[in-house]
This record gives sequence, structure tokens and C-alpha cells, in this order.
Amino acid sequence: MASLLVKNLSKQTSIQILQGCFFPYKPFDVVELSESSQDSKMARIKFESWEKAAKAMDQMNKKEILNRKIEIELEQEEQVLTKDDEKKELIAEAVYPIALGRYGHIAPKLTGMLVESIIKNTKHDEEIISGLLSDDIILDELIDYAYDKYVLES
Repeated sequence: MASLLVKNLSKQTSIQILQGCFFPYKPFDVVELSESSQDSKMARIKFESWEKAAKAMDQMNKKEILNRKIEIELEQEEQVLTKDDEKKELIAEAVYPIALGRYGHIAPKLTGMLVESIIKNTKHDEEIISGLLSDDIILDELIDYAYDKYVLES
């Protein structure tokens, strides 16, 4: 689960407008829509996966909704993460920037593919995961492999 904070929304923005604007990134829930200042609103949108939240943030940040340029940031949730969640976050933090620089708009998809694959194939072994993430050559190879697999599946 991942949440985005959407800031600088027009006072006229409704939940229905947000649902329409973020429709390509469903499923999601607009959890909260509130006033953030005298002339703007902010929304909290919860996505079922980090991959969908990252894609929405990449593609919607700085876009205009009702003639207002919105600002989106990933909300740091105050929740207790399981060991698996921590490992997934660690992998995503290492993989995503490289994938974004190399493959742009499909970086969230590639990151999701690699997170699941690494967790599945390492049997959650922390030493192996740490070794993978600290070796730039291996990371490059894994990202290229995920891209090739993505292209073949498309």
C-alpha cells in the first residue's frame, strides 16, 4: 500500500474530478480531500501498490487540474513494516532510480517485476539481497533483463 499527497488543488476540486484524473492508475481510493490553505485543497490518494503510486506520481506531478499546477509527493506512512516489506522497499529504492533513468515511463513496472523476482528467488536471504543491491553491474544486468522480459511479454 502506498499513498500520495496531491497538493495545490483548486477549491473546486472534488473527489469525482480526482477519480477521473487518476483513472489510468486504478485501483486507488481518495482517502481524504481537505483544505490546505485559504485558496487550495490537498488530497491523499491510497494505491494498492508502490508501482501504481510511483507511476501516477511520475506522470501526474506538475500537471494542471482545473487550471492549477498540482504537486505530488509520496507520503511517508507511519506504519510498522514487516521484514519482507522492508526488503521490498530496499530493493525498490535501489532499482527504481536506475530504471527511471534508463527506461523512463516503464520504470515502475520494471521495479515491481524486479522486487517480486528478487524476493522470490533469494528465499529472502539478506546476504544475497545485500550483495545484489551493492553491485552496480548486477543491478544494471537485472534491470536490462527485466526490460527484455517486459518487451517480450508486451
